[in-house]
Amino acid sequence: SGIDLVDVSSGGLTPEQKITVGPGYQVPFARRIRNETSLPVAAVGLITDSSQAEQVLVDGAADAVFVGRNLLREPMWPLKAAKELGVEDTLDWPTPYQSARYRGNIP
Repeated sequence: SGIDLVDVSSGGLTPEQKITVGPGYQVPFARRIRNETSLPVAAVGLITDSSQAEQVLVDGAADAVFVGRNLLREPMWPLKAAKELGVEDTLDWPTPYQSARYRGNIP
């Protein structure tokens, strides 16, 4: 029972909303909710760079970073981001995906 995580977004789904958009533009909303409540929050809003995503977490602005739209544009982004951040691939990949991993199709 209760809230497990708040996905903080200001919407932007209708033309009536006038939202100034830029990299990480919704992170301040996540930070405020996290600071003013005891709830874990996820930040969104044009988080498209691995170092930007990591900084949101390091700065304590959010407990998680959601990158849904970026994943639609670049499905391999999590693996690319991990490589950029120097995270070693120690995943136990499912057998059907091993061939893609070792053929160099994964960033």
